[in-house]
Amino acid sequence: MKNLNFRLISAGLLVLVILCLAAIFHLFGGFGRISAYLEKRQQAAEDKHLSVEEVTLTVPGLNRDYTFLYIADTHVVTSSDTDTSDINTYAASRLPMFVNGEGMTSARQFSGWIDMANAESVEALLMGGDIIDCPSDSNLNFLAGQLAALKVPYLYTLGNHDWTLPWAYLDDHAKGYYRPLFAPYMDGNTSFHVMRLDGLTIAAIDNSSDQVDPAVLEPLAALLSEGTPVIILLHVPLYTEDLAAKATEAWGHPIVLGEGGITPNEASAAFLEMIYEETSPVVAVLSGHVHFGARTTLPNGIPQYVADGGYKGKGLIIHVTSGS
Repeated sequence: MKNLNFRLISAGLLVLVILCLAAIFHLFGGFGRISAYLEKRQQAAEDKHLSVEEVTLTVPGLNRDYTFLYIADTHVVTSSDTDTSDINTYAASRLPMFVNGEGMTSARQFSGWIDMANAESVEALLMGGDIIDCPSDSNLNFLAGQLAALKVPYLYTLGNHDWTLPWAYLDDHAKGYYRPLFAPYMDGNTSFHVMRLDGLTIAAIDNSSDQVDPAVLEPLAALLSEGTPVIILLHVPLYTEDLAAKATEAWGHPIVLGEGGITPNEASAAFLEMIYEETSPVVAVLSGHVHFGARTTLPNGIPQYVADGGYKGKGLIIHVTSGS
């Protein structure tokens, strides 16, 4: 009798489980949709590890308002059989350095930044360099795939790690071979390219070698002469005393460009003179490189927004408004 009752109870539980599964299948449309639902939930949970600080930049007389997602120093690290053993060994040593507090890799986070830019329908994704940790085949293929999935425009300036390796660091080989690989993402010009909007221009400037590329000066002078408000996007921050002090504390030396930090060469000095001129239409500077976030004030009251390390899951939402 006890065995019969046990069998009846077991059969009843089995029927209940089957009915529950049937209900779930009906609700979600089978295994495929259940899997998609669970993946979506998992992705949503992971996306919570991305944190954005919202800032507002006021530009009087602006024709319309804009919202941008700004990230820098994501340091994406991937590897594959197409990479050399030296590069894969290097990637293995670098991978643990670029994870967030929950242990999520920089590559997984970068996919989240792409998803966020698409979901938020921002005007553009702005990238301040060191997006990939080195120009390996696998990193470059990953970058191409992610940018192809982006549904909004983007502007990307180089960081020192994007186009160099420890054995080819800022040398002629890196300049001649690796840096040109990024030209398709930069309107064919890795030194200077722009995004023109209604009443606002964002200029991507290459200072990834710690100095401004001399090729920047002529097109920048022409752009500034137009008088349209300009936001400068570059990798290495521009010097302020407080930022230099914090960079020295973090890195052992002031890795910011300007007297008191990295001494400007002739081209960099000319660049700084142009953007700091009293009549300059530069309204903000966006930078990265130092792996900590900061807001500093440059000469003539120009705000500089320094992005925290994107590999930490940190980014900026920048609202640009006329203030009216």
